[in-house]
Amino acid sequence: MPFRFPKVSRSKLLYGIVIPFILSLVTTFTLQYVEGTRVEQLTFTTTITISNETRYGSPCKFFIEKGWFDSVGEVYVYLSSPYASYWKIFNVWMSLDNSSWASVPFLESDTNNLTQMASLGFINLGNPQLTIYVKYYIPPQTLLVPPSVTKEDLSALKANVLIKKRATPADRGLWITVFFGVFAFISYILSNLLDFQKVEKRRKKKILCKN
Repeated sequence: MPFRFPKVSRSKLLYGIVIPFILSLVTTFTLQYVEGTRVEQLTFTTTITISNETRYGSPCKFFIEKGWFDSVGEVYVYLSSPYASYWKIFNVWMSLDNSSWASVPFLESDTNNLTQMASLGFINLGNPQLTIYVKYYIPPQTLLVPPSVTKEDLSALKANVLIKKRATPADRGLWITVFFGVFAFISYILSNLLDFQKVEKRRKKKILCKN
């Protein structure tokens, strides 16, 4: 004879474990997916000075948002200007610590393609302030530009910063904690709902018996 759960046990299994487990997985995976697709975008404008020497720009500071499950973020940067192709020698570097420098791409238009950007490394999203250091070498040079383009147009640059949030082993532990917290909450709600249904059934049964 095949083993069968009693009817009440099947209800407890369904409302106490199966449904809460599925809903908890869906909830936490949805939150993690949304977090993983979020890319914080920041911009600032910097003006260059033509010189035969390497120069340092003013550090740029931003306030950033902490992730739900991701405690670190990878910082990507690139420069953009519609006049980027006119420059012959244009070297810009950026850094998160003022010592490790990355060459920054200079593009003619904005992009969301991370492979076209330079990675400056990782930051702790627990610290809301992000500082980016800038240095450049752009010597005097002859540029063939349309008459309508001014020196101010050429020297005004748009710096684009994108922060891609990443998960760490500690973040995965947090995800597991949130999962079990959601599971316990949903299980509690459904168990109370099941108990309420049982009480209602008993009440209706008593009423029928009296009649």
